[in-house]
Amino acid sequence: MEHSSLLSRDKIWIFPERLSVCTQFCRSTWTAVVVFLVASAWGPPGWAGWTQLDSRTTEKLLDVQFPVDVTTGYVVGRGGTILKTTDGGTNWKALPSGTNENLLAAHFPVDAMTGYVVGVNGTILKTADGGASWTRQESGTTLHLETVYFPTDRLSGYAAGQNGIILKTGDGGASWQARTAVNAYVNDIHFPIDANTGYAVGTQGTIGKIYKTTDGGASWTQQLWVEDEIFEHVQFSRGTTTGYALGRFELPGRIYKTTDGGTNWTPQNTGLSEIVSDIHFPVDATTGFAVGRLGTSYKTTDGATNWTEGGTGTANTLNAVHFVDDTLGYAVGDGGVIVKTADGGVGNSFSLFLHPTGYGSVNGFGTAVGCQVDWHCVNDQPYDAGTGTPADPITTDYLADAGGHRVMFALDDGVIGPGQRITAIKVCVTTSQWGGPYISLSYQRLGIDAAPVDTLPFWAGSYYYYETQTHLWSGLDWTPADLDALEIGLKHQHGSAVYAAQVFVKVFYERVN
Repeated sequence: MEHSSLLSRDKIWIFPERLSVCTQFCRSTWTAVVVFLVASAWGPPGWAGWTQLDSRTTEKLLDVQFPVDVTTGYVVGRGGTILKTTDGGTNWKALPSGTNENLLAAHFPVDAMTGYVVGVNGTILKTADGGASWTRQESGTTLHLETVYFPTDRLSGYAAGQNGIILKTGDGGASWQARTAVNAYVNDIHFPIDANTGYAVGTQGTIGKIYKTTDGGASWTQQLWVEDEIFEHVQFSRGTTTGYALGRFELPGRIYKTTDGGTNWTPQNTGLSEIVSDIHFPVDATTGFAVGRLGTSYKTTDGATNWTEGGTGTANTLNAVHFVDDTLGYAVGDGGVIVKTADGGVGNSFSLFLHPTGYGSVNGFGTAVGCQVDWHCVNDQPYDAGTGTPADPITTDYLADAGGHRVMFALDDGVIGPGQRITAIKVCVTTSQWGGPYISLSYQRLGIDAAPVDTLPFWAGSYYYYETQTHLWSGLDWTPADLDALEIGLKHQHGSAVYAAQVFVKVFYERVN
C-alpha cells in the first residue's frame, strides 16, 4: 500500500526515519479516521468554479508552476513525467525528461524557458529551451530531493531533501555544493526576500522543525520545534516577513503563521476538515489557497484565520496548487488529475456537517429508524462546532452481524434551503480495531427510495492504515426535502467485527438560482 497521499506528496516510505513517523502516527492516541466517499451510478458532480483538464496521463502529479503568465505552465510527477501547456491548460504535452525517476518539484525562476526539476535518488534536471530538452545535472548525491528554489535569477539556487541535505549552485547547476545540513528531512525550502534569507521546513522522526538562514545557506538556525508534527510546505509573501508553514501530522493538519520573519510561529484555528497537501499565497499574505485529500479546495481572504471550502469535481487527492493571481489557479493530483479555476477556487459550492440530535425522534423519524436501535447513538457525541469533526470518542459500538442487517440513523437538517441542491455526500467512520473488516454504506430517502441503497463492500481500515478504498456518492441532484428524509447506515459484510467509535456526515451543496 502506498502511504504517500497521507503525509507527503510522494514519499516511498522505505527509510527508517520516515517509517518511524508513520508508526508513531498510527499508534498515537488518535483513532484512525477512515473517510469514505460512497459510489453510485452517476458521474462526478459539476462543481462550480473548477474545470477538470485532460492531462493525457494517469501518473501521480506532484507539482505545478506557471512561471510568468496565464498560458505557459509545467507539471511534474511520478515516472519521470513532465507536462507542458502553452494555452492555459487546454492542451498538455508530455516532455522528454530522459528519466523514469519520480520527479517531486519544479521551479522556473524568471521566465518559462529556464527551469529546474528535482526528484528521487538525487535527480536534478535542467532545461534552457522551455522543456524541449532536459539535461541531468550532477547533484553529487543519491538522496531524495524534495524541493528546488532559485530566489532571484537563473544562476543561484537551492535543492534540499532527505537526511537534511541542502545543495546550492551559483552557476546555474553546472556544479552543486552541499551546504550545512539541517537535522531534519527537508520537505520544502523558500527564499522570499533575496538569495541570502531563506526558510526550510521538515521533520526528524516525529518532530517538526522550521529553520532559517540569513547567509545564503552557510548556516541554519532552528526557529521552531514541535512534537508530533510533519512540516510539508513553507511560503512567505514575497518581500515580507509574513509566512505560512503547513503541518500534517495531526488530522486534518495545521497551518502555522509568522508575521515577524519566523521569530514566532502561531498555529491557526483554520477550520480545515480534510488533510491539506499544499498551500499557496500568490499575491500577498491575505489571500491564499489550499488543496488536499478527496479533491478538496480551500480559500482564505483574511490571512488563514478562516477558510471557505469547496470541491473541485474530483475525488482524487490533490498534491499541489499554484495560482497565477487571486482568481486563476491550477491544482494537480493522483491519477493524472489537473483542475483549473478562474473565479478564485470557490465558485458556487458549499459544505456543512450534519449530526443526529440524539435518542428518540429525529426529524419525525421514531427510534425504529433513529439511532437508539442497534446504533446506540454512537454519533451523538461532542464535536468541533466549527469544523464538524468529532471529538475524542467516548465509547464504541460493535457491528458484527454477519447476516448483514443495517444500523441506520437519520439526519437533522434545517440548514439547506430553497434554491439549493445537494451535489455530494461524504460519510466518515472512526474505527478502533486492528483488523480490516468489510462493510458497506447505505442510504434511503423515505418516500423516494423503496429500500436502502447499498454500496459495494469496502475495507473498513484499521489503526495502521488511514486510507484504504474510496467511494463516492456523487452527481446528486437532491432537494432539501430529500435530505430531510435521508437515512445513512452501515452494513457489516464479512471479516472481523467493526468497533465503530463515531460516524459523521458532510454534505456538499450549491445554489441553483
